[in-house]
Amino acid sequence: MALTCIDCGVKVSPMSKGRCLVCSNKHRRKYTEPRWKIEARKAYQRIYMKTVYKDKKNAADRLYHKKLKLKIFELLGGKCSGCGYFGPALQVDHIHNNGGAERRKYINGGSHRYWKNILNKIKADSKEYQLLCANCNWEKELTKRRDNLLAG
Repeated sequence: MALTCIDCGVKVSPMSKGRCLVCSNKHRRKYTEPRWKIEARKAYQRIYMKTVYKDKKNAADRLYHKKLKLKIFELLGGKCSGCGYFGPALQVDHIHNNGGAERRKYINGGSHRYWKNILNKIKADSKEYQLLCANCNWEKELTKRRDNLLAG
């Protein structure tokens, strides 16, 4: 069975993958850019990755972070468990005061993993977290410090 070139119809060997040598070279030239164009494209890609892509990625990350926190706030009731305040000054409080240690676990993974971990624990009915406003959270912290000074 004689194979023919898919472009010009000349007989080709079975090893040629469908094109004769002349058509294969033409086809390759059509899709291979000169070296100066390739280098210019790579330079453009480096600039794009450092500027435009980085800005787009940061914006997407901020939006994802905000959605995670809103979901956590929603699951924790949406208001301060101390005074009932609801607004922009709400904070997720670690009931057992281990927030710093937990945050250090995710220092290399970024805050997304940290907040995703908290969200997963809350969905699993963990009672380790509560929602406090900034004032109640600081009152809790200062009370803990005062108690530690009096005890020690």
